[in-house]
Amino acid sequence: MKNIRVLRVVDGDTIICKMRDGEKERIRLIGVDTPETVHPKKKKEYYGQAASDYTKQVLENASIILEFENELRDGYGRLLAHVWVGGNNFQKMLLEGGYARAVFYHPNVKYQSEYKQYETSARNRGIGLWKQ
Repeated sequence: MKNIRVLRVVDGDTIICKMRDGEKERIRLIGVDTPETVHPKKKKEYYGQAASDYTKQVLENASIILEFENELRDGYGRLLAHVWVGGNNFQKMLLEGGYARAVFYHPNVKYQSEYKQYETSARNRGIGLWKQ
């Protein structure tokens, strides 16, 4: 789905977008998990604010492309998607910067091996979540 406008960033891995039909949708990024900042039952986690700030910096008010897989929604009713901004995979950007962990839930595993490699690279460089 092309040219979707990001209206608001909820946290590092969840955004709200205006869809082509004018409806607002909450989008959960497939394949990544950033530390919590707004979970109703959890405290803010280490590096969560940095991940949220990074997502805001890159995606807020941006025009994005959503790439869907097999399962379209999670148990909370959020759309599940890979996000492309400026020709770049945003999940890759989060992982390479050490802002997220790679996580997968079948059947949405298209980029599993690549995402794991990006996380490993950040971990080996000791950046973001992986600072020693």
